[in-house]
Amino acid sequence: MKPAYDATKVNFTNIMNHTDTEIIERLGGTTKTAVLCEVTAQAVSQWRVNGIPKAQRKFLRAVRPDVFEPAPTDDLIEAQSQPQ
Repeated sequence: MKPAYDATKVNFTNIMNHTDTEIIERLGGTTKTAVLCEVTAQAVSQWRVNGIPKAQRKFLRAVRPDVFEPAPTDDLIEAQSQPQ
């Protein structure tokens, strides 16, 4: 009996695109991202696996540029909280 999949042929780098997942989470999650892009939640769920399509990424960057800025590091947060 043949296995359901051949693990040697699975591209594990595409299983979860962390950057795109982080973007979706910063936008408020799957449902809110879907509403913003006028697509189904199922489509956005696939973006977590396959990546956000180029056109949607450009749209999201235009309407929510704050989401694409890097999150402050702990060192930066600590430095900003220290009195000068």
